[in-house]
Amino acid sequence: MPLARALDIWAELQLLPIRYMAIGDIPQLLGLAVKHNLSVYDCCYLQAAIASRLPLATNDKKLMDAAKANHVAKMTP
Repeated sequence: MPLARALDIWAELQLLPIRYMAIGDIPQLLGLAVKHNLSVYDCCYLQAAIASRLPLATNDKKLMDAAKANHVAKMTP
């Protein structure tokens, strides 16, 4: 991809209404990972859904099972 196109894409991404949030307590995050046998990366999404009380969009069965166990609604991507 040419640099000019990459910069255009970056500029478009910056226009999205993306909200940054702290994931929270690291021991809690690691606890979710161990409890549900998930990567910490996946648990960041799970923890964000739990904290924000928003549904989680994923096709990953293990992550969806963990979301269900934590009363997180499913959103089909």
